[in-house]
Amino acid sequence: MYLRGEKRLAGYVMQMLGIVGDEDTVELLRGFVDDPALGAAAIESIKRLTGETA
Repeated sequence: MYLRGEKRLAGYVMQMLGIVGDEDTVELLRGFVDDPALGAAAIESIKRLTGETA
């Protein structure tokens, strides 16, 4: 469970990882895919890093 501010910060971090990350970051983000609060941000970042389109 995340507090509102923590969720926003974690989502921001996920988004930034999608911009500055690499293939190792993709593996890290995969661990958050099933998280109810952060899964969507993790998936979007993975797509950005792997070149997938929605």
